[in-house]
Amino acid sequence: MKTYDKFEALVNQSAFSVCVLGNLANSDFELVDLNPEPMSEDVKRDCTRRGMEFIGVIGLVEGLPRVALECPLDVMTASALSQAFVQRVEDAINAAMKPKGDSAAWLDALCRLPDTRTERTDS
Repeated sequence: MKTYDKFEALVNQSAFSVCVLGNLANSDFELVDLNPEPMSEDVKRDCTRRGMEFIGVIGLVEGLPRVALECPLDVMTASALSQAFVQRVEDAINAAMKPKGDSAAWLDALCRLPDTRTERTDS
């Protein structure tokens, strides 16, 4: 049976999760979406240039936020990361809810289609 560390366990249980990278010396942090696509080389280079290290994981488990950290964070930093995570979740929900394509134009075109029914119901 495979055992998971706290970070992997949180990611596996989460409906949505991010990796927290940061530079504690200058309070520079980045939330990286944990999706099937790996981090781009540009993002990796940027994080390395900024001196960032792995800080932890934030995830949404059954609608509740959960955090697994490598090291403790001060209250202000934790609050700022929480707000950034909530914004990231909101953005993900809005993107998922956004209609694909131009739905207004599609509905307009649908309404302009000729009625080809042989039996008319409007009398």
